[in-house]
Amino acid sequence: LSAVVKLDNGGPVNVKESFKQGWRLLSSFIWIAFLSFIILVPAFVLLVIPGIWLAVTLSFTSYILIAENKKGFAVIKASYAYVKGYWFAVAGRTILLALIIMIPTLILTMPFDKNSATGNIINAIISLFVAPYASLYMYGIYKNLRAIKANV
Repeated sequence: LSAVVKLDNGGPVNVKESFKQGWRLLSSFIWIAFLSFIILVPAFVLLVIPGIWLAVTLSFTSYILIAENKKGFAVIKASYAYVKGYWFAVAGRTILLALIIMIPTLILTMPFDKNSATGNIINAIISLFVAPYASLYMYGIYKNLRAIKANV
């Protein structure tokens, strides 16, 4: 994600520097993941709908951490602020992305047993190729929301 943000800002992408930044932000990322987990689990346990609502609302925390250098609850507040008023648009685009990923994956892995090594390898290869594009897609949504809500 660091390389994507740097490239988007017109800066040169250095793999070594991207990994260094990743290591520097690792503790902050773990903290945000923990906070999100603490918020999402009770919401899913109590009712599914609040869990889904919060999952969509918190979907930009990683991008905010890296692009805006915010930390902790400031990241969660910013993600909430970006999604507020656009929840259905974000949820719809996320569902579309999931369908675009799931349908070809199901078609390609269907001929194999559920837990077969070949099916798992194909699934891993698909994930390896799809994950960067999924991250770019979600970064594009984040970037558009950030432009719309410049005062966050």
